[in-house]
Amino acid sequence: MSKVTIALVSFALGVATAFLALSGSHTPVLAQAPSSQAPTPQAPPSVPNIVGGAGVPTVPPITQHFTDFGLAVPRMPFGVDGTECVRCVFNGQAFRYGGGNFQFTDFRFSGPVRVELIGAARNTVIFLQFVQALAAGQAPTKPAIPNEPIIRTAMVKETVTGSFGTPK
Repeated sequence: MSKVTIALVSFALGVATAFLALSGSHTPVLAQAPSSQAPTPQAPPSVPNIVGGAGVPTVPPITQHFTDFGLAVPRMPFGVDGTECVRCVFNGQAFRYGGGNFQFTDFRFSGPVRVELIGAARNTVIFLQFVQALAAGQAPTKPAIPNEPIIRTAMVKETVTGSFGTPK
């Protein structure tokens, strides 16, 4: 075979390979049974079927664990969602909460406590304000700024200790 013939065959194979590689997805698709690790959420048997409500958020488990932790950084919020804190001390701390699981065991809080409610927690406060307005016979008001956190501050006059959190 001549060098020209080998060059033409090599060129033709290269063009064909490039054409196949660039012609779309060639990912094999295999049918598999759904994973048993993540069951689909279902309503308890005692709850009747409802209309609407397809956007119920899922709450992830606690994944961050702190022990003997102390924090006094009022400008930097502590993320509560998915956090377990054992023997943690907070003095004048800001917290950011979005509706996730949390656990504070043997905590100590002092000073002003600022809470920023975001996500599902923010929506819960807005919904409760809506229900309270209805109960008072008033038209509910819209939130002032969409998607801004709702901020609440509680003044802790004396150090408070205890344990609290969402059910495990």
